[in-house]
Amino acid sequence: MPELNWQGIKEDQNFYFDAGGNLVIVFDEYEVAPGYMGAQEFTVDRALFEGILKQQGERKPTDSVG
Repeated sequence: MPELNWQGIKEDQNFYFDAGGNLVIVFDEYEVAPGYMGAQEFTVDRALFEGILKQQGERKPTDSVG
């Protein structure tokens, strides 16, 4: 069954951040479910990833300057 062969999100995966700052991953029709179900999306709670996000203007020591 192809749907059981899912390997992960693509490099060009559609996503957005909702009003609460949670990450919402969006899949097009037929991408992960039958077309009659429409586009599918799932939410990743902000608490799961906020520790790895950089604050605006923050740089890692390895970031290039200039």
